[in-house]
Amino acid sequence: MDIYEKIEKIPRIRLANLPTPVRRLNAVSDKYGKNIWIKRDDLTGVETSGNKIRKLEYSLAAALAQKAEVIITAGGIQSNHARTCAAAAAMLGLSSHLVLSISSEPETEGNFLLDKMLGAKITLLNEKKEKISLSEKMKQIADVLR
Repeated sequence: MDIYEKIEKIPRIRLANLPTPVRRLNAVSDKYGKNIWIKRDDLTGVETSGNKIRKLEYSLAAALAQKAEVIITAGGIQSNHARTCAAAAAMLGLSSHLVLSISSEPETEGNFLLDKMLGAKITLLNEKKEKISLSEKMKQIADVLR
């Protein structure tokens, strides 16, 4: 069995608009005399754009197989990963809990605003001030939720 056959057997939930196109950057290619191509993963879907959704198709399939009800993840206050997790969880009817790193009180804008609009429970964490890491805080939240 080759690697592609093995990958096809891994449980997956289709969340992204795939495959995304590969396009030649004509002006840049002509300028440098080389063929330069770009993979358009920004076209995977508006709320789940980028390469983050590719991994989530597999990890959320595993979470659903384990009857998970809540997805917990961490990142910076404007994390694309956290926003994508919140969007994917909402699409699947799961709750999401985001632990977001801050150094000062954040403005409610960008991904942080979208996180809230997507219904994510959010814990803001100043790691230096509170003397706890994002991963330790996620573990504490998971322990409480269990």
